[in-house]
Amino acid sequence: MELEEFKNLFNKQSSSLPTESAAEIGKMIHKRGQTAIGKVLRNMMLELAFAVVAAGASLVFALLYKGATSFKWFAAIMIVVLVLQTLLFIPVYRKIKKLRDQQSDALKIWLKSLVDAVETFLNFYKRSMLISMPIAMLIGGYIGYTIADEPNDPMVPYFEMAFIPVWARLALILGVLVGVYYYLKWALHYLYGRYLNQMKAGLKELEG
Repeated sequence: MELEEFKNLFNKQSSSLPTESAAEIGKMIHKRGQTAIGKVLRNMMLELAFAVVAAGASLVFALLYKGATSFKWFAAIMIVVLVLQTLLFIPVYRKIKKLRDQQSDALKIWLKSLVDAVETFLNFYKRSMLISMPIAMLIGGYIGYTIADEPNDPMVPYFEMAFIPVWARLALILGVLVGVYYYLKWALHYLYGRYLNQMKAGLKELEG
């Protein structure tokens, strides 16, 4: 008898508990989407800021070591990277920010447009990374070849590696490439992928 009374009391209390309405769930998903996309935009600007600092630092070294061909190459590469990154990031940043700031009653459409924009950006970023890695390797080899006859260049010892056998050099280069690839893959996920997944989860909730 006491057990039956407890069950009735529990069922009565459970039925009186407030439940989240569709509007409240929508607000929660909208807030999570705003937070995620805000962090994506922040990280894009942080990447651009880092590229500016890296290009500026390499340019300073090139000016300090005017006789070093390697620093001139590094400065030129970093400036090209900064220009390309700016051309890629700024239009995408503006597009995503515009989508984020749009006031729309169609939450599902709004969130899907943000997911598509970030996903397109991230896929293009990954493809660019895969293309740039072998190019960077070839440029690095060319830099090493051009500075071989410049004993005063401070980077010569790092390119020569005369004490390392050829097979070991190739293995080292391959290992560095693989390591850089997985690091960049992790960095892209950390900077953008996890927030994209949060938005996709919100979109799945709306579709479910």
